[in-house]
Amino acid sequence: AESQERRAHTELLDGIDAVVWEAHPHPEDGLRVEGRCEVLLGRTAGELAAPGAWDELIEPDTRERVVERRRRLITAGRDHESTYPVRTPSGRVRHLRERVRVGVDADGRPATARAVVIDVTETVDAAERLRRRALHDELTGLANRALLTERLDHAVQGARRSGSPVALLLLDLDQFKEVNDSLGHDQGDRLLVAVARRLRDHVRESDTLARLGGDEFAVLLERDVTPRTTLQVAERILACFDRPFELDALSLQVGASLGVAIHPEHGTTAADLRRHADTAMYTAKRRGGGLAVYDPGRNRSSSQRLSLLSELRRAIDGGELLVHYQPIVTLSTGRIGAVEALLRWRHPRHGLVSPGEFLDGAEVAGIIRPLTQWVLARALDDLDRWRRAGLDLRLAVNVSVRNLYETTFADDVRRLLAAHDVDPSRLTLELTETQVVDDLARAHTALTGLTALGVGIAIDDFGTGHSSLTNLHALDVDEVKIDRSFVAAMEAGDATAETIVRSIISLARSLGLEVVAEGVESPDTVTRLSLLGCDRAQGFWFARPRPADDLVEFVTDHNRALDRPRGPAGEGHDGVARVGRGGGGATLEEGGRVP
Repeated sequence: AESQERRAHTELLDGIDAVVWEAHPHPEDGLRVEGRCEVLLGRTAGELAAPGAWDELIEPDTRERVVERRRRLITAGRDHESTYPVRTPSGRVRHLRERVRVGVDADGRPATARAVVIDVTETVDAAERLRRRALHDELTGLANRALLTERLDHAVQGARRSGSPVALLLLDLDQFKEVNDSLGHDQGDRLLVAVARRLRDHVRESDTLARLGGDEFAVLLERDVTPRTTLQVAERILACFDRPFELDALSLQVGASLGVAIHPEHGTTAADLRRHADTAMYTAKRRGGGLAVYDPGRNRSSSQRLSLLSELRRAIDGGELLVHYQPIVTLSTGRIGAVEALLRWRHPRHGLVSPGEFLDGAEVAGIIRPLTQWVLARALDDLDRWRRAGLDLRLAVNVSVRNLYETTFADDVRRLLAAHDVDPSRLTLELTETQVVDDLARAHTALTGLTALGVGIAIDDFGTGHSSLTNLHALDVDEVKIDRSFVAAMEAGDATAETIVRSIISLARSLGLEVVAEGVESPDTVTRLSLLGCDRAQGFWFARPRPADDLVEFVTDHNRALDRPRGPAGEGHDGVARVGRGGGGATLEEGGRVP
C-alpha cells in the first residue's frame, strides 16, 4: 500500500512543474528531493539532496536573508512562504515560491520541514514590468516623477541622519514647444529620446536621471555632493546642448535652463528642495537659459511672482486686465499719429501690478499666447472704435519672441485684424532687440508671414542688444525705437549717449527705417532729437499712458491746438515744432514713470 501511495505521489509531481523537498528539520543538513528538478533547476534530485546544495542555487545577494529567515521560522515551528531568485547551471535566473510546512514531535518541537516549490518567474517578471512601467518614463526609459520623488524623499531622510548634502537639478528645454509646433509631436518625441540618451552620458552612475514630463528632466545627486561637484555636474549637463541633435536629415539646436538646489542649505525637506530647484530653473529661463543656483534672498519675491502667475489665467477672463495707451508724437509736426498699447493688471488685492512683475513669468509658464491674444483683441477693438469716432491712429503692440515663433501667430494676427476690420498697415508689432538678436535667421523666417500681411515691425529698446542695424535691416523691419536709457543719459548731458543716438538715427535713415525715441521728458530733448532727424517720440513730456476712453478727447484737443495759428512760442527760429506741456501733453507731476 505504501509503495502504491509513493507511486501515485511521484506521478502527481511529474504532472506539475513543482519540486518537493523534505528535511529533518533543516534543509542545510540534507534533503530528500523529488519532482521536476531538472526542468526547473537544471539539477538532479540527487545533486540537490546534498547538504547545502539547495541553498547554493539562491542568488548571493539574497541568499543569507532567505536562509536565515527559513531557519528562524522552522525553529519556531511556523509555517511560512517566501519567494527568491535562483540561478540555474545555464545561467538563467528563475524565481521560486517556496511554501514550507513544519511538522512537530510529541513535545511540540520541530521534527520535519516539508516544502512545495513552484516556478513563479513569469509572475515576478510581469510584476516587475508593471512596477518598472509605474516608475519609469515609457518614452525615454528614465526614472519618472514617482521614482524620483521616492528616491528624493529617501535621500533627504538619509541626509538628515548622516549630515551628507543632497542636490537636485531641474532642467527644462528651451525652444521645445517650437519643435513640436513646427515639426510635429513625433519629431518632438525623438528629440526627447535623443536628449535623454545624451544626458545619460553626462551624469554619474550614482546619480538618478529622471524625466518629469513634457520637456522637463531632473538629476538627483546623492554621493560626493559639494557645491563644486554639483556645479561640475550641472556644467557637464549644459554642455550636452552645445552640439545640435541629429534626427535623420534634421539638425536641431536646442538650449536648456537648469536650476540647482542643495540640501540642507536651500531646503531641509524634499518638498522644499523641489520647489527651490524649480524656482532656480525659472530664474535661469528668465535670463535666457543656462544655469541658476537657488538664491534664498529672492525666494519671497519669487513666491509672490508664482502666486501672481497662478492668478493671471483667471485675470485674463475676469476683467482685471486693462490696456492703457501712450501717445507717440511726430516731431516734425507735433501731432499725435500713433499710440503704444501698454498692459496693466488691476489686481483685487495688490492694486495696479506692473507688467514687469508678471510678463517674464507668463512667457516661461506658457500663458503668453492667451495674454497676447487678449491684448491684441482689446487694442484692435479700441482702434476700430477710435476710427469710427473720426480718430485715425496707428497702433503699436509689444509681443514676445515666443509669440513670434508660434507657427500659428501670423494666422492669429490675420484673424484678429479681420474680426475688428482693421487695415494691417495700421498695426505695428514691437519686439525687443535682445530677443531677436539671439537667432536672426529664425526671426527672419518667423517675420515673413507677418510682413506678408502688411503689418509693421519695430525693434524696441534698440541699443541694448549689441546688434547692428544692417543685421536688423535684413529682417525687413520698419522702425527702431531708441532705448530710453540713451535718451535719459542724453537729457543728463552725456555726450557719448548723444553720439550714440545721432549714429542710430543717421544709419537708420540711410536704411530707410523710421526712428522713435522713448522716455522723452524735457523740451530740450525734443529739440535735440528733432535736429538730429528723429521721426517720432514718446514720453512724459508729451503724455503719460491713459485709458482708451480718454484718448479720443485728449488726442483731438492736442492736434486741434496745433491747427490753430501759433505765435513764436509755437515754433522756434530753428523750425522745430514746440510740443509738450503747451501742446496738450501731461505734466511731469502727473505720475511716476510708467513702463
